[in-house]
Amino acid sequence: MSSADPLPRPVPDALPASLSATPGVRPTDATFADLTTLRVGGRPAATVECATPDALASAVRSLDDAGVPLLVVGGGSNLVVGDEVDGLVAVVAVTDEQPTVVGED
Repeated sequence: MSSADPLPRPVPDALPASLSATPGVRPTDATFADLTTLRVGGRPAATVECATPDALASAVRSLDDAGVPLLVVGGGSNLVVGDEVDGLVAVVAVTDEQPTVVGED
């Protein structure tokens, strides 16, 4: 990081709790090992599960507006995360919605 780069902002302690007031957003204590199919990875600063696309958009917007580094996690099958993930917030897309077929060949 060069001296011109801004220092990363710390994760606000109250942010996951404030996100829990958003419908469809729920803080959890999951680690990246819990979220990936390879079962490796450390503990993020916080993890929030989002049950709907609107909840996901709201969580990402809130974290981004606060300057909190985040990683959106889907199924976790194409993801490898190291053990040192200090300050990173995992935003997990958990939805029961089925994909919409837009066209068939």
